[in-house]
Amino acid sequence: MKLPFLCSLCIVIASALGSISYAHDYNVGALTVDNPWGRPNLPERPTAAYLEIRNAGESPDLLIIARSPGFVSVFLLSSTEDGGVMKMAQLDAIVAPAGGSVDLEPGGHHIMLFGAPELYKEGDKYNLILVFENAGELEVEVHVERGSGGAHNH
Repeated sequence: MKLPFLCSLCIVIASALGSISYAHDYNVGALTVDNPWGRPNLPERPTAAYLEIRNAGESPDLLIIARSPGFVSVFLLSSTEDGGVMKMAQLDAIVAPAGGSVDLEPGGHHIMLFGAPELYKEGDKYNLILVFENAGELEVEVHVERGSGGAHNH
């Protein structure tokens, strides 16, 4: 009688564990940074990091600096398409609107990292430090993935 109960309990626990979302959320002040990810890099080529910034505060905040140990330089960029040609422009800041969010994603705002200390492949991780005008500094772990990101969990 106890064995069927234990088997049922194990199945319920295994089902619950299988549905857990392994998202990466980081918080500083009123800001939440969700699912930082990046693509594998090629030798002597830059890579990019993507994430979502949610602002639960009543005032906007600005992402003003990004840096990463080991990388030579890190820039905030925006991509736009003009006549079928992708163009990138360096940004002074990225606004996280009050009560809203901003997505850093392929083809839009993103963080470009130059001079990687190593080749990053799928499954690797590296640290990224984000500096916000009001909330301050936040260190996140970027997970290297293939594909276009989007709604992903780890």
